[in-house]
Amino acid sequence: MKKKNSKNKILILFIIITLISILSIYSLNLYKNNNIGSGNNKDENVKDIKTSAFLATLNLTNSFEIDGNMYPIGTSIRITGIVYKEFPYTPLSGVDVTLKIDNQLRLGYTATSNISGEFTINYIIESSLNVYQSHIVEVQVTDPLYPILSDVYYPNNYIIDVNSTSYFSVIKGTTSYLPQEQITDLSGNLFFGNGSSGIPNSLIMYLWYNATHPNIGGIMGTITSSNGEIPSDITVPFNIYAGLYDLYIYFPSIYGVADSSSINITGIEIFRDLTCIWWDTSNPINVEEGQNVQISGKIVDSNDILREFKNRRFQLFDDSNYINTVTTDINGDFSDSYIIPGGLGPKTISIQIIASSSIFTFSNTNIPLNVSQPTIPPPFGIPLTPLQWFFIIGVPIIGAVIAVIGYYGYKRFNNRLIASQTIVIPLEQRIKNLKILKDSGRIEEALSYLFNSIYIELVSKKYGRIKKPNETIRDFAIISVKEFNLEPSKIYPFIQKVEEIIYARPYQVADKEFYETIELFSPIYYYLTGSTFILNF
Repeated sequence: MKKKNSKNKILILFIIITLISILSIYSLNLYKNNNIGSGNNKDENVKDIKTSAFLATLNLTNSFEIDGNMYPIGTSIRITGIVYKEFPYTPLSGVDVTLKIDNQLRLGYTATSNISGEFTINYIIESSLNVYQSHIVEVQVTDPLYPILSDVYYPNNYIIDVNSTSYFSVIKGTTSYLPQEQITDLSGNLFFGNGSSGIPNSLIMYLWYNATHPNIGGIMGTITSSNGEIPSDITVPFNIYAGLYDLYIYFPSIYGVADSSSINITGIEIFRDLTCIWWDTSNPINVEEGQNVQISGKIVDSNDILREFKNRRFQLFDDSNYINTVTTDINGDFSDSYIIPGGLGPKTISIQIIASSSIFTFSNTNIPLNVSQPTIPPPFGIPLTPLQWFFIIGVPIIGAVIAVIGYYGYKRFNNRLIASQTIVIPLEQRIKNLKILKDSGRIEEALSYLFNSIYIELVSKKYGRIKKPNETIRDFAIISVKEFNLEPSKIYPFIQKVEEIIYARPYQVADKEFYETIELFSPIYYYLTGSTFILNF
């Protein structure tokens, strides 16, 4: 009886031990199921793998956060995982791991598993990743305790996509344009945000506008080249008005590749009506056969001669014969040297613009010449009569004496004439005021004072013309040329300098520019007063 009870006790103990073992295995499996993510299984038959043959298993555990998502370049993502031994389940601590992207280790992104076998790697999406393809994200054990790759089992990985920001890099020249012309001096690219390469064959849109015309010509589009270069077919609208415009360029984005970006190009000058100001206005200009003459002038807006037509090519003609091609500078000026060919009588020098547009007018394009025979000196070696010697030697001497007497007589007469035509105003106090403004650092106010209190006062005294309140500095420059016959080459540089300093670059003027402006004013002052404008400071 005792022997039978002993056997029953042994059987009950065996059953209890078996139940405890089953519960332990169930608890371990339940822990793993709660702490190990699925990710992308490398083998659908992973359950059939004898994982006990591996020294360790590395499982990525936050697939719901990472796998299958898209991230902008530069974004930080968190990759978590766990390192453990499968049977019996044992977390492995102190194991070194390294991030691997597209089968390449990223040695700058490492971690070490903690006491629970868990690790975290914070990865910043690198600009070197290709935005046009997906990328495999893995973590590999790089601990010396596991020198052989096959020692560790990797059941899953992640797949991610990346996209980039974008930006424009554009350089604009100073060329002036006509309606319906393409912008030839605009160069640049549309780049990915890391600047590594251009965004190819992509739509960009552009819009012309200014304060008066916020949407002139509507929105237009073009396509970047194979290296992201902005094409040269950006076009000025045919119905645009003359004036200063901005060009807004916009890239609308490519989903999954690059985000949108834009750039604003400012200060593009558009013209519709041109005129040529010839520097020699004689009518006609008298020249001789074989004479080397300088053909020069300035191309400006017919309605505003202070707006110069810059960096544009023109052709010069002698009647219908081509002379040369010239280019206006940043002041709208051009110049060319030309030897007058044979042929007496009237000729016409003309200028024609090289332009792809026909929506413009161009006036005062011709200047007449009157060609005569050249003066030929008498040949040497021929015997001369006394009368001829008198004409060769005596007449020049007599002429020189008469010229000297005439010169002094002219000077005396001219001084009296100037005294009768010029005016005098007391400038001592005004120059003191000018000095006070300049010395106190208020150079813009000093130059404004020079124009309004000195130049305008001189004009008022000499011509009785008072500046109206609604007349701008530019308006008064035009009035000075048209009504007072001041030479454009003297008045315009002074006016342009004053206008530039007061309106375009306030509070950025140095002493050097102050004195340069004074030098531009001096010939005007001399013309009006007959004396030199001198500053003693």
